[in-house]
Amino acid sequence: MSNFAPLLVGVDGGATSVRAHVVSVQHGLLVDAGASAAATFADGAAGGAFAAVAIQQQLDEQAAHAVHPTLAEQREAQHRARITAAVVAQALRGVSSTLDKLPAVRVGVCWPGLKTADGRGILVAKNGPRCLDFLTELEAALVAEGVALAAPLPALMSDGLACGLGERLAAAGALRGVQQAWYFGGGTGLAEAVLVDGQVLTVDQLGPGWKRGWELRSRTFQGTFEELVSARGMDARWRTLSKVVDSALHVDEAARRGETAALAVMRQAAAAFAELMVERLLKMHADRGVVLQRIVVGQRVGAWLADEALAPCLADVLRAELATRLSMDAPAAVLRLWLPEGVERPERLIASRLHAAPAFGAASMWLQQEGEEAAARG
Repeated sequence: MSNFAPLLVGVDGGATSVRAHVVSVQHGLLVDAGASAAATFADGAAGGAFAAVAIQQQLDEQAAHAVHPTLAEQREAQHRARITAAVVAQALRGVSSTLDKLPAVRVGVCWPGLKTADGRGILVAKNGPRCLDFLTELEAALVAEGVALAAPLPALMSDGLACGLGERLAAAGALRGVQQAWYFGGGTGLAEAVLVDGQVLTVDQLGPGWKRGWELRSRTFQGTFEELVSARGMDARWRTLSKVVDSALHVDEAARRGETAALAVMRQAAAAFAELMVERLLKMHADRGVVLQRIVVGQRVGAWLADEALAPCLADVLRAELATRLSMDAPAAVLRLWLPEGVERPERLIASRLHAAPAFGAASMWLQQEGEEAAARG
């Protein structure tokens, strides 16, 4: 199945669900092995939706080095570890129905939240439980599911970094073919990664002057960029405007039906996204002398951006706003690449088709480790 002996599994954990993909390696690139599984955390350990501890309390405890997950958090973390292990086992059964006939697997995990120093736990989680030893819980749950691990689970990866690595190292990734680029993943939150001289970085790695999307507020609209342009944020604003209480209904579905409030939310999100993109483009040029060659939008918002039915309220608005803002504010070097002769270059802004980018990125840490081990062997 692969020229990489142990099976690779990438796990993409989110606030409400988890997905696992079995990944193959061909010619040094990651490809989908055709086996995956997913599940939701809709029914928590207590039988209903999990309610996270107030974010400010979490931050205060983290700042005081006094993080003490509640009993409810501990139970929910164990519950999510069991669900995640079951999803991994289900994905592997897509390769072989009998797990004990498979070679030992290497599993990488991306998970939201601020990680512990050793990368094995969660100190702060906006929408989920904190757990200081989450990977220990997950390893035990994997063993209980009959999954044989070739090595202990490596440190938890952030969703932004996982998305960026997936887009860079997967054969179908949208960050291939360029050296300078920015990735936005719009789902429950707003994941970001940066490609600088071919190396995938997190926003934090750019330096202290950089804020992440959940910290950065729009100068044009009320709220943070995560609230304005993430799929969850758009859903929330549409439900407020439309007085919709059914969480199973989503803004993109309403926009396709031509609902006025949904169309307005998407147009505002497109304009806010253009503001954020120009912010990133101009700051990269000012701080580092780098002109981004491409911006990639992935996850649910990326799928919406690629949807022709939504183009009049999303993609078309975004491209028009982006061109307008660049024409007013961008330096000549940026204009030459993004608006040559005043004409937008469509290939500069693209929607990712790699929906499993976070899982691919989580699996990629084993690919990188294998390369490092091979280099060390000479």
